[in-house]
This record gives sequence, structure tokens and C-alpha cells, in this order.
Amino acid sequence: MKFSTDIAAAITAGSTRFGVDASFLAAIIQQESSGNTWAMRYEPLYSYLWDIEQNAPFRGALNPASFPAPDFVSGQTEWMAQKTSWGVAQVIGAVARQFGFAGKYLNELGDPSVGAEYGARLIAQLMKKYAELSDVASAYNAGHATADNITSYVTPVMANYATFRQSGF
Repeated sequence: MKFSTDIAAAITAGSTRFGVDASFLAAIIQQESSGNTWAMRYEPLYSYLWDIEQNAPFRGALNPASFPAPDFVSGQTEWMAQKTSWGVAQVIGAVARQFGFAGKYLNELGDPSVGAEYGARLIAQLMKKYAELSDVASAYNAGHATADNITSYVTPVMANYATFRQSGF
């Protein structure tokens, strides 16, 4: 289980920039997308959105047609893109916007270097809140550490982490 050279380089660059363990970022990426750079998943029930005009959590009327969007992007498109997980690290669009992603189109997270960077940013933030990497993994998946995803998510991430630490990614 080795990543292509471009994904491995993106993992190394993102982890170095944000001070996270590269093997842990690789384990998250393995679980999230198996290294598929263009993976995407719409999350219709996801409710946390980011207002790019106020640079704050969205607090307006839940009307996609009037949702704040970059120039020449419809509110509906931005609304749906913020509810979609993108790229190798499957960072959800609203979180990328919260962390400063200023690209017009959130599908730019499909670029391995961009996706790995925002995955590393999220891990770095979660590491400030959680001392245990297993809790960081859980929160990466669910938004907060929970016992609900131990078997389905945390256990495989931690197994991949051990493998990557031993044999590289």
C-alpha cells in the first residue's frame, strides 16, 4: 500500500508545513480516499457552512439561492460544494473555506497538494484539542471524538498509521 510519488510528496509537504506526523496524514488519506485525488462525496445532511463574505460561520436563512459565493459562482453551487468532501483527504468544502481556502471552486481540493494541505491543517487543529491520535482520527471523521466510529474508522486509520510508520507511504 504505497501512494504515487505526487501524493507522497503532497503528504510530506502538508505534514511538514503544519507540524503533523506524515504517516498519520497518510493513514487518514488512505482511509478517506485510498489516494484517489478526485474523490468527492456530497453530504446532504451536513449543516455547518462558512460565509465567505463575513469570514464566519453562516448564520443566514437556509436558502441556497442566496448563499454567499465567489464571483461568478452561484449560491446553489457554493452551498452544495461546501457540503461536499473533496480530494485525497476528503476535506469538506465548508472546513476548507473556514481554514482560508480562497479558490473560486472547491474542486481545486482535488489537487493532491491542496487536498493534503487542508487535511494537514485540519489534523493540526484537532491535535490542539485532542491529546490522543485515535481521538484526532475520530474527530476528523465525525467532527468530534466519539465511540461511534471506532470500528469503522479509527481502528483502520490507526492500523494504517502503524504500517506507514514502519514501511513508509
